[in-house]
Amino acid sequence: MFVAARSTALVAILALPLLVVSRADADVLGSSGWKAVFQDGASGSFTVVSEVPGESVMISITKTLNAPSPGEMPSVRIGFSPANFAVAPAPRIVISSETVENDTGLAWSEYRWMVSPSGKAAFNTASAWSVSPWFDNSALQWLSTSTTSELWAGGGSGVPSGGTFTPSGSLIIDAVPSAMMMFDLKQIAVPEPSALVLILAALAGALCRRGARKARPGR
Repeated sequence: MFVAARSTALVAILALPLLVVSRADADVLGSSGWKAVFQDGASGSFTVVSEVPGESVMISITKTLNAPSPGEMPSVRIGFSPANFAVAPAPRIVISSETVENDTGLAWSEYRWMVSPSGKAAFNTASAWSVSPWFDNSALQWLSTSTTSELWAGGGSGVPSGGTFTPSGSLIIDAVPSAMMMFDLKQIAVPEPSALVLILAALAGALCRRGARKARPGR
């Protein structure tokens, strides 16, 4: 019963729309035609590793995931958009490595990457992405929905609170060439089941309170 409830709640959380907003303060990714920015107050940095003009840009990403608000999963969202809306950017972005600091106060049992909208950009399943030793490389799952392209990592020992997660290799995002292209890369850390119970309980409480307020006369 708990597994079913957990799965239902995770689907509800992951189904929330990934909004595309202004990227005025974004970092320009070399001469690739792309710029990127951390959304929702998150912090981090981008480093251009290499470029193939007109074809691809390879980058590394460093970021910190902080303690989430009650009822929410630890997450970070990165927005990508053209550096010049008169010129289409390179059709491929390759992430060569990530450094993810776990400052959430929670141990993670799963980690998920989501590209949205999937009609504009998607993961290339030929990516050679290693999540070992934190997660099991053989358990990586590629998923595609009507709105997102996703990669799920699980198994293994996970990422402890205060630990650093450094996946590496080549996580490829193929985008539709367009001067108006904009998409988001959202990453979600899923806490261990014991901590997830508390998060789901907080979420259920918040939903109940919201429903009670709407049910009051005069509302």
